Amino acid sequence: MKRIAAKIGVLALALSSPIPAYAAVIIGNGPLAGPNSTSIAVGAGQAAFKFTPNNSSSVSDVQLRLAGYSTTGGDVAVVRLYADDSVNNVPSATLVGSFTSPSSSSTGQATFTFNVSGTINLAANTPYWLVVDASAGSFTWNGSTSGITWTGDCAANATPYKTSSNDGASYTAFSGSPAYGLQIDGVVPEPHEYAMVAGMGLLAFGFWRRRTAMA
Repeated sequence: MKRIAAKIGVLALALSSPIPAYAAVIIGNGPLAGPNSTSIAVGAGQAAFKFTPNNSSSVSDVQLRLAGYSTTGGDVAVVRLYADDSVNNVPSATLVGSFTSPSSSSTGQATFTFNVSGTINLAANTPYWLVVDASAGSFTWNGSTSGITWTGDCAANATPYKTSSNDGASYTAFSGSPAYGLQIDGVVPEPHEYAMVAGMGLLAFGFWRRRTAMA
């Protein structure tokens, strides 16, 4: 009995330990430095991108390919994650998290990193919308219509972008197949750790059943 109790104790400790994770690209297509672009402007131009993670993860930053973005010139980018409005297939009003905007004194095309503000945790098999907007000034989100390779945890779940000309009151799907440069980085649990934890759970249950039968 003592040996069984000891084994159950060891398994319980293992199950309570945090699952190891690794830094990874959640989804990306960068750098996609191309001539195609969509305008982002305060009170008008806004763009949204929908993606569905395969695994639970936490977001660390978003990288965007922008042009004409100058904070010294008065531009203020607003990048946020929203839950999905599954009925209308657009971003819902539920804010999941936001990002801090980097400074810039250049009006050229470059990749800018928006670090997470606080904590953003994503659930597996749950759609989200990345919304790129401006609270002041204007700039463009640049990309390409060719040479597009999606990478990351949910590369197969990338959907076409949508734009809004009325600050998100309504959205229109892009015609054609442009892709604007982005990369969402984060931390994803090691896949094999889930299997190991599940296996230990079954072992613990077996020990518990055996102990109950012997009582």
